[in-house]
This record gives sequence, structure tokens and C-alpha cells, in this order.
Amino acid sequence: MKREEFDNKKKQEKNGNDNSLDKNKKNSQMNPKEINNAQIGYQAAITLWTCECDRIWSKFNAFLVASSIILLTAISIIIRTPTPCFLWVFLVAMSFIGMIFCILWLLMAKRSVDYIHYWIGSAREIEEKFLSPVKIVSRGKKFADGEKLEIEPFHMSLTGRLLRAREFLYISIAIFFIAYFVLFASSLCRVIQCYCC
Repeated sequence: MKREEFDNKKKQEKNGNDNSLDKNKKNSQMNPKEINNAQIGYQAAITLWTCECDRIWSKFNAFLVASSIILLTAISIIIRTPTPCFLWVFLVAMSFIGMIFCILWLLMAKRSVDYIHYWIGSAREIEEKFLSPVKIVSRGKKFADGEKLEIEPFHMSLTGRLLRAREFLYISIAIFFIAYFVLFASSLCRVIQCYCC
């Protein structure tokens, strides 16, 4: 049984070496123009990836500031004693707008995350098809998943994998949405008390 496992392992290593030899042969058969085009495409994918990452955090900061201002304004109105009925109506409208704001924020964030995945996938595909043995982006997935890398016995820590940027973004949006919903429900109750009782 051990002999069979050893033979199977050798066959897999040989197949892996054959695949890398095939890729190297393919790369050597490519003309310089194809290699140059692949390199340009790879650089474009990496550049667009980093630009989209910058844009997603710029949007996040803008939405965060706007949402914080809306909530702080609402809190300052609530703290005021006594709060007139027309201000409770204003809070209902403001919190409803805040919830719509959070939905737009989520949609924009999701679109940006999808673009980031697209650029990463494009760079990885170019690496695998045309730029072997380059594995910068390909190894990034393994690193993010906590697997050990071939280049160095290093992997991302559990705490580093615990909360990825995408999850942090979505959790932040959810927290603001919940805050707006609570504000909406409580303000609506006060409006009903003011005008119906």
C-alpha cells in the first residue's frame, strides 16, 4: 500500500512538472508582442484593482461622514427637551432618507467589491496563462485563506482572516441601517402620539 501511495505521489509530481514544462514551452513559443501585451494587460489589471480599492475606501469615508452627521443631528434633536411634534416628523423623514442612503451605500460597495474581484481574477488569469512562473496574485488567495506559502513558511494569522475588509464594510453599513431603523420606528411612534392622541 505504501508503495502505491509513493508511486501515485511521484506521478502527481511528474504531472505537475509536465504542466509547468508545458507552460514554459507555451511561454517560450509566444512571440515578444504577445508577451508584451500580456504584461501590459497584467499591469492594467493591477492598476485598476488598486484604483478600485482606493475608490471603495473614499466612498466609504464619504458615506460614513454623511451618515454620522445625520445621526448626530437626530440625536441632538432627540436630546432637546421638549421636542416639538414637527421635529419628530422631521426625524421620521430624516431616518427614512438615512435607510435609503444605506441601501445606496450597500449597492455601491457591492459594485466596487465585484469590480475588485474582476480585476483580481483578470490578473490571476494573465499570470497563469502568460506569465508563468509569476504567482503574485495567485498566491494572494492562498495567503488570505491562511494557507502556508511556498516562498516562505508564513501564513496570515487567524485574527487577520477573522474580519476581512469586505465584511467590515458590510457590517458598518448594517449598523447604520439598524440605527436609522430604530430612529425611524421611535420617531414614528412619537409622531403618532403627538397627532393621534
